[in-house]
Amino acid sequence: MSDTSENDHFDALVDAILASTPLPFVRAFLREHRQRSKQIRIGETRAEVRANLKDALLAKRIGRAEVEEWRDRVEGWGKQHVYISTIKKRSLSHAHLLSAKSLSGFLRKKGFLNEEDGNHEPASSHVLSQVLVDDEMASIVWRSHAVALERKKELDETRELEDGEYEFHAHRRMPRRSASRFILRKIDGVALVLIDMPLGEDHDSLRTEMGKVITAVVAPLSLDPLPLSPIVSSLDQGAVSAYGPKQKRNVQLGVQPTQSTFRTDGGQVRFKSTREATGYTASDPLRHVRKAMEIAKFAGEDGKFRLTFEGNHQETHDMVVSLHALESRIFLFSRMNENEVLSLVDQLIMLS
Repeated sequence: MSDTSENDHFDALVDAILASTPLPFVRAFLREHRQRSKQIRIGETRAEVRANLKDALLAKRIGRAEVEEWRDRVEGWGKQHVYISTIKKRSLSHAHLLSAKSLSGFLRKKGFLNEEDGNHEPASSHVLSQVLVDDEMASIVWRSHAVALERKKELDETRELEDGEYEFHAHRRMPRRSASRFILRKIDGVALVLIDMPLGEDHDSLRTEMGKVITAVVAPLSLDPLPLSPIVSSLDQGAVSAYGPKQKRNVQLGVQPTQSTFRTDGGQVRFKSTREATGYTASDPLRHVRKAMEIAKFAGEDGKFRLTFEGNHQETHDMVVSLHALESRIFLFSRMNENEVLSLVDQLIMLS
């Protein structure tokens, strides 16, 4: 790569980082790398941070791959709660779904998308910050950021000033950042909500905020949550069967259920492994009890499964997925990339 093209590439990379990442997070990244290279500077203003990050890249004190890996990590896929829905009308032809410009204009007109001043931090911790559209999918990204304070008592001090004695209590600023997404596949009506935030008030608040936007985007159509009960039953049944998931499913998954709950009229049955490394089906007595069930008379309520999943470049992932049918919620425990998440979701949909 020539010096000019490399400089342009770093300009684009740094600008993209600063366009989507609050300054405390970029400073934290530089501070982390300064521990191994004291020549790296951090800076206070946006212009200083930008210049220092670019200088570190040009001087190869920070590798381009390290920046891109960090960006992918803070904007990561996986380790998320996933809600899958479908739209009965398979092919979507809304005018505002034709391009990113059209969808951005639609969201702006509805008051959901605001132009942020790049020199200031957004007022809300949940910001609709990115719109992507191609021939197959439309995607809307919300970025959430906050700075937590970690108490550092050993750095407390008492200082005598002109007007008296002051006591200072030290806290370390700990940036926390996540990216949550709505993905609408225009060709088949599959809709995903991926929330990169623990269950609780913030999770519920963000989901409600996202829901208002999603309702406007798909109107007058509506989303139907994908039933997860058949998926729980199919994954579990595949594990207890000597042949795994049925051939016609064409699902490339190795499955070990670590726990499964089934409900029927008047009660429920739960199977749970007491060993971390294996599923309950590794126990012959439990497997025999499970096989004796008339599974057609039960509905899968929830399950936690250890999966062997083949991702990009034939890389094998050993991961854990939990499904909660009553909440229509899936949790992916492993960090993955976009293609792997979407591929896994497709395979789960095939079992519904």
